[in-house]
Amino acid sequence: MTAESEQRTAPQKIAWSGEVLGVQPRIDLGRSFDQRQHSYLGYVLFLRGEAGGEAREFSVRIGPGAQAKHAGHSPEHWRRLARDGVDEGARNASLASLAGHLLWHEVDPEVAMELLLAWNRTRCRPPLEDAEVARVVESIARLHRAE
Repeated sequence: MTAESEQRTAPQKIAWSGEVLGVQPRIDLGRSFDQRQHSYLGYVLFLRGEAGGEAREFSVRIGPGAQAKHAGHSPEHWRRLARDGVDEGARNASLASLAGHLLWHEVDPEVAMELLLAWNRTRCRPPLEDAEVARVVESIARLHRAE
């Protein structure tokens, strides 16, 4: 193995905006002679929006390894995000994450919307348009209602 092959470039992050259309678990169904079994393979996010200048619907597979790596943030993560805010490129994902966190903890969706509108105006650099914040929060609220 050469030094060149050992060097790997980090994947380039692409800005995304849009809505989550659905989440579907991925399982592998197996059957032996006398029993059925399944293996969990992660989940798929179905999205509609714009990524890298291209507007379309697309899907993203999340495997169990990536899910385990990013599952459950510490209370300090949420405190830091609420206090420090985010820069351009992380605003939509952070809003979606905060919306999911609030709704998971049974905060009323209208209250979550008002909190996140205020957070966006004071902690996002630069702030998103209110309509964009509303689209993100409503998209995550729809997912929570479907569960």
